Amino acid sequence: MYDDAEYGRRLRISQGADLSELAHNRRAAAAILDSFDDVEIKINPHFILSNLKNPEYTINGLLGDRKGIHGYKGIATAFKAAKEQGCKVVVIDFDMHMSGRVKSKISKIAQKLNFRYPDFLNHDIEVCYLVCNDSAIRIALSDFVVSNPKETIKKFEDQIKKIAR
Repeated sequence: MYDDAEYGRRLRISQGADLSELAHNRRAAAAILDSFDDVEIKINPHFILSNLKNPEYTINGLLGDRKGIHGYKGIATAFKAAKEQGCKVVVIDFDMHMSGRVKSKISKIAQKLNFRYPDFLNHDIEVCYLVCNDSAIRIALSDFVVSNPKETIKKFEDQIKKIAR
């Protein structure tokens, strides 16, 4: 592991990191680090085990993976894949394929995230970061308003608006 030149010990990179994804993984990690002072990220070495790619990140001690989705419908698939990899953190990378289209899909994205409540409730997923326009927001169990899903969706919409341009 070596310390990133810009972020130092907050971003550590394995010499065995997947070179084909390193630029994307570092870009998304930088967005998270710029948005949250309480986060430390390691970009893990790359290997494939049982036909599953290993998680790309360790974020604050939890395994996580970056998912570059093509549309809001990809959120469910991203969560499922992250759980299959044993991740507790999922990073939804809108900048990879959805750049410029997030703003028009905020309501749908918020609804799809609200549907992931059981993943958080069961502690299958502890944290979700959404990366857009080189910024990030963070969603955890405490962000869900169990008694009022519409309030949760509104809350998510307001958060997504902060990063969507």
